[in-house]
Amino acid sequence: MLAVLYQPLAPKQLTLLTAGVIAAVALYCLAYTALSGVPESPLEGVLWATVNVVPFLFAFEVLKRANGVAHRVLALLAAIAASLALDALLFDLAAPWFEIVLRLPTAGLAMLLALTGSLIAARRLRAQTQSQNQAAESGPLPLAPDQIDWVAAAGNYVELHAGKRTALHRAPLTAVEAHLAPQGFVRIHRSRLVARRAVARVRASDVVLHDGVSLKLGARYRAELFKALGENLVPSSQDAGATALHEPHMPKARQNGEGGHAQHVDGIGGNGAARGDRRGEAGNANGRSAAARDDAA
Repeated sequence: MLAVLYQPLAPKQLTLLTAGVIAAVALYCLAYTALSGVPESPLEGVLWATVNVVPFLFAFEVLKRANGVAHRVLALLAAIAASLALDALLFDLAAPWFEIVLRLPTAGLAMLLALTGSLIAARRLRAQTQSQNQAAESGPLPLAPDQIDWVAAAGNYVELHAGKRTALHRAPLTAVEAHLAPQGFVRIHRSRLVARRAVARVRASDVVLHDGVSLKLGARYRAELFKALGENLVPSSQDAGATALHEPHMPKARQNGEGGHAQHVDGIGGNGAARGDRRGEAGNANGRSAAARDDAA
């Protein structure tokens, strides 16, 4: 959201923003005049917003691109002149100097927001450059990214965990994050990074890795983690409310179950053969009994 203060908008974005601002200001005008007992039409509210707000909105967009104080002052003076011209065209401009004074606070607000945006942009750029410089000064990591499961901050150092092995590296966590983020690492806590491939399931307050390690999950990083894991997450049957990573391989239990079923089928066949043998023996016994009766007769 703060990026709107210092990032120039594309024409489509600026058009949508202008339409939204006009609608919001028009609704405010309608509510204000209705409560004051002098209601006005929606068209009058739209025209008032167009005259008194839109020129300064465009001036603010120009201020983002302007270099130097002179260019910014000229942009604000042009906005005031455009607002007065629209006022004279659409309404009755009876007192020009008074109308200029009325527009000075709006022009000052536009300048203040533009300066604030410039400060925010400069601060972010400085922080990004500092992280890159720190990462370059700290040297290469002692472990390859595909070996690391998770990273923990430890003061001016970081702990690189790879299974049961832990390596200590002198670098801030932000610098290591900038280096490992393209390799599939995501922050889950203010002092923890984790590799996406190492995550087994995500619970309400922690992340469980494939080796059973449980890492605390910060609430502010939960949405980013789910976004990073994407479609690999499925509901987990082991923990209520938990999610697990989908694995396409057939579980061993299911394979054993199918083997047990095959053995069960074989058992049915064996029982059938046994029943057939017993029926044959019964038939032979009956035949011998019938032959004995014939001999007696």
